[in-house]
Amino acid sequence: MANPDRAAIERARSLLQRAVDTGSVPASIGLIQRTGKLDGYKDHAAILVATSLLEQCLEDAIWRFSKVPDAKAKLRLFGTNDKDYPGPLTSLWAKTQMAYVLGAVGPKAFEGLEKIRHIRNLFAHAKEAITFETKEVADLCHFGTDDSIFWGGLMGPPPATPRDRALGFMQLTGLALIDVEADAGEIVGPYWDDKIFGRLVG
Repeated sequence: MANPDRAAIERARSLLQRAVDTGSVPASIGLIQRTGKLDGYKDHAAILVATSLLEQCLEDAIWRFSKVPDAKAKLRLFGTNDKDYPGPLTSLWAKTQMAYVLGAVGPKAFEGLEKIRHIRNLFAHAKEAITFETKEVADLCHFGTDDSIFWGGLMGPPPATPRDRALGFMQLTGLALIDVEADAGEIVGPYWDDKIFGRLVG
């Protein structure tokens, strides 16, 4: 028997698969950060949308290592196939693991992405109202980026709140992943690890 809601389900799935220009992701996350106190981007929406944007950066960076220029293969890897089976890299955990193994992110960024995953899961699944100021969330919002060379003229002052630290880390990681994409899969994760976490000057 045909499912009368199948067309609606397919339209909903297509919304999840709708991509944005990867180069715009850091700026988009920055916009979420700056407008966070407005109704459009409360804490729940901010972390969920920003994480989805960052996931696309992860997907594109990983895909730069592919030798198969096939859009359907990419969808099978990161999305679902025609039988609704999830691909092997549908979860943020799997994408983060693969990006680290390929060298698209360094060990420090990997640790930060793991924290982002846990923060996102708290907002998605907690059975009580939480914000970035909730202790269990705030305790995760330390990424070691306070002395990054990017704070200042390029991205404003160092973030001072848990929310701004999390979204600021995501912006910096988005920049790093775009660089991986531009370099056609060159292993630049450790180099960007140094830049993001302030150890490399110049």
